[in-house]
Amino acid sequence: MNNVKIKQTNKGKGIFAAYELQKETKILKFERNFVTLPNTVTLRIDEHKHQLSTNPHSAENYINHACDPNAYIDFNDLSLRALRKIKLEEEITYNYFTSDWDNEDPFDCKCGSPCCKKLINGFKHLSLTEKKKLAPLLSPFLKKKLGEELTLL
Repeated sequence: MNNVKIKQTNKGKGIFAAYELQKETKILKFERNFVTLPNTVTLRIDEHKHQLSTNPHSAENYINHACDPNAYIDFNDLSLRALRKIKLEEEITYNYFTSDWDNEDPFDCKCGSPCCKKLINGFKHLSLTEKKKLAPLLSPFLKKKLGEELTLL
């Protein structure tokens, strides 16, 4: 898929729309290479299942976070899809809170959104209201975690 191009910005590298993308367009497919232990470049799918790209130059390695993203990960087919219409040359982002449980490498967000969380440190640290709002976009692992939390109420 040639929906994106990797570009250097003042915030680092990111992926940008090579042309206008309509809502639900499949932007890219993640490589199906799974490992059992996480690191700073893996995508958590489940408890002991993490996706890892074997190509360090793959576009999937440059998807940045935004608190008000324009894309999401479809965990059913392990693809990145447009959450809304994405303009030509617009940076494509997803919300890391939909895949990270307890971020081992928290960072200060600079997305500039009015709803910016400021500190990106994992789904575990969100309020129950914030967690419920993200429920449709969560990884299988985070859906289980949310379900466990809701049964304790």
